[in-house]
Amino acid sequence: MVELARQSKDALAIVLDDAVNDRSLAMTSSFTNMLVFGQALAHLWEPDHFEETLAHMTAAANHILHEGSYLAHELAGKGHRQACFVGAGGLGATAQESALKLLS
Repeated sequence: MVELARQSKDALAIVLDDAVNDRSLAMTSSFTNMLVFGQALAHLWEPDHFEETLAHMTAAANHILHEGSYLAHELAGKGHRQACFVGAGGLGATAQESALKLLS
């Protein structure tokens, strides 16, 4: 994809350092690093607000991990065999990524 972007006048390829490349099947940290980088890029012209945004993202993630662990435990106990993730627009990719997490 990077090579295709380099050949296009309408695209910009940015490759993150290999140190943030997750080697696991689920690629959770790679997804997280791309999300944080996307926010940093969105704040390129207003960098003063990025630290606050990152703090809010971190607080939200901590809340979701804490509360989500209880919910996941409860749902796992119910024996569901299937799940459906729905997302439109920008959340479509998040829904896809969520579904992939169940495959690993």
